[in-house]
Amino acid sequence: MKKLIITLSITLVILVIVYLAYSLLRPMLSPCESIFQQTSLRLGSKLDIIKTKGEVFIGEEKIQDLTERSQMTALNLKTCCIVLDGGKVSSDEFLRCKENAEKYETQIERIVTDVNEAQTAKQQGKTEVVNEKVVQINEIINVAQASADNLSKQVTELKGSPSVEKTDNRKSSQGGNEEEPNNTAFEANLIPMDTTISGEISSQDDKDYFKFQNNSNLRDLVKVNFLNKSTKLTPISLFMTKIRHRS
Repeated sequence: MKKLIITLSITLVILVIVYLAYSLLRPMLSPCESIFQQTSLRLGSKLDIIKTKGEVFIGEEKIQDLTERSQMTALNLKTCCIVLDGGKVSSDEFLRCKENAEKYETQIERIVTDVNEAQTAKQQGKTEVVNEKVVQINEIINVAQASADNLSKQVTELKGSPSVEKTDNRKSSQGGNEEEPNNTAFEANLIPMDTTISGEISSQDDKDYFKFQNNSNLRDLVKVNFLNKSTKLTPISLFMTKIRHRS
């Protein structure tokens, strides 16, 4: 019994170490995930200050809106990075995404500054200064919302562009949509390189098989990119993959 407890304890420690190592290495393995995490952390720390000190000046509803837009800004910047990494847009497009995200973050920083100043003025009994700061904060919130909306619009256009996504219904060997049945290796869809395929995981037990075909000299690297098109973290989701090779 004692040996069993020791074994279980050691196993638990190993699992914790593996999980922590994975958490630390994941951003290094995925630059887009690193961008998402860094943006989320920066915006999250600023929003914590706004939630703690700014509700009396801004209101709960507007703070909730800023929180949701902050989450979408981080996700949109990650999506823009994924699209760039897939070779579907130029670096200039990504820089535009980054610029809109930075504009939003700058406005959030300004809100934090004004909230702190409004709180100090309130403690000092300077009602007129407090009122001025409240007006200024609301103006900045409008600018921040515009920056977040611009980024969302840009990412939507990138995702919907023909260069990003194909929606034709030709056979999977020509690109387009996954074709069922492909639930075993013997039924695998044949996919050429440099092709975009849309597919769906229909249930938790669903398995989809694909076979990649290359008609030219293949060297060095084969890269497969997955883009999750579902807005929910469920096993029933759409995906799109782009298979590319570099020589």
